[in-house]
Amino acid sequence: MGPYLDGLFAQSNLGVVVKAGVWLMPAPERYDFMAFEYTAGADRFPAFIEDFRSLIFQNAIRSRPHLANDFAMLCIVSQYPHDLAAGQRTLSPEAMAAWRKKFGVSAWTFGCGVYGSRGEVAHQKKRIKKTFARYGVTRFIGSYVNQGRWGRLYRWAVHTGMRWMGKSPELIEAIWPAINLFRGVPTDQYAKQVYFKHYDRKPTDTIDPARDGCGFIWIGPVVPFTGEDAARAMDLARPVFAKHGFDVFIELIVESPRALIALFGVFYDKKSAEERARGAAWYKDMREAFLDAGYPPYRVGTGSQPGAFDRTPVLRDVVHRIKKSLDPDNILAPGRYGTLAGGGRGGCCVAVGACENRRGSGFVEGCGGGWGGGPVGSWVKVCRMGWVAWVKPFGVGVVQTERRTIGSQEGEVFCFPGPNQHIAEFGNGDGRQ
Repeated sequence: MGPYLDGLFAQSNLGVVVKAGVWLMPAPERYDFMAFEYTAGADRFPAFIEDFRSLIFQNAIRSRPHLANDFAMLCIVSQYPHDLAAGQRTLSPEAMAAWRKKFGVSAWTFGCGVYGSRGEVAHQKKRIKKTFARYGVTRFIGSYVNQGRWGRLYRWAVHTGMRWMGKSPELIEAIWPAINLFRGVPTDQYAKQVYFKHYDRKPTDTIDPARDGCGFIWIGPVVPFTGEDAARAMDLARPVFAKHGFDVFIELIVESPRALIALFGVFYDKKSAEERARGAAWYKDMREAFLDAGYPPYRVGTGSQPGAFDRTPVLRDVVHRIKKSLDPDNILAPGRYGTLAGGGRGGCCVAVGACENRRGSGFVEGCGGGWGGGPVGSWVKVCRMGWVAWVKPFGVGVVQTERRTIGSQEGEVFCFPGPNQHIAEFGNGDGRQ
């Protein structure tokens, strides 16, 4: 009874999980795999999303599929067609159509497991076929991974039929890991897509995207599971892709019967400073556009975590106070999950730079104290004039103010302590030099 506290530690820096349990799904009596290709016009896509949601609500689809657009699907089965791009940053509609045709990929594709008793699976398949017949092609191909004579015969029939329908060998090869994934067999097949743009081929052995310099950045706003909101999310995203010169990567991930995660991503060359800058600018503009529209991301990268709650200051204040109560020295992942960085019971090191002069000469905003009753410290801006001050992180008055005259050169680093500390005994909020 009472508040549910366990959730505070599922994804936060409020504590350290030392023991956890994982509930496994019981093996179903019957399993099949559904592959769906959307072939209807773009004008019918919102209606498709509405009917898709109805199948999730009615438990006719029990798994949580990823609906991938053509570009996202081709990332899995191919490498980037630089020849079709003809020196441009993005593929033209004609080039995209040619690439799709080469590999036999539809505008939208998804696969998912169908689970239950023999009777339940038969009922689910009947409902799915009837609903999706208006929008594209549905196939049930779970027997593809069966062993023995009948399994081999089934695979031969699937290969022959799909090749006749214009599907590439690479697309057919992607069937096996997809079916097994929904049976609970792990795979790194889909993580390999990060190698798709700046490498000649995907690795066949152990992958290490960080070691290999793969550049991929994504954002996943949560949108209501409605046709209108799904269409609006894509309409918001496409101009941002075009502005920064990236091809449109979209996956609509079923989070629940009421919510979709609209996952957007861009591939870039980490060795190129220009591409890194474009990727960062794309992410910033996407984040702002979706926050303005009321679609917050379901998670964020390390670069934007300190500002995760900027649009929800009340929530940020509550989380901040919980963090201060449970971790007063701000030891656990400081600055992550929307809690404020720096501070603690020590001081803070800051770089001198220009700041907006909102309250007269030398006023510094955005600084949190970690002592004297103030919130655990956030980062400060130090004006060129050489004044420093501690203020509340949300701009609501001064908690405790301490001014010091410092150097006036932009870029100079200056550290100042909390009380009861000497100037040589503090560092980044943890009391170390």
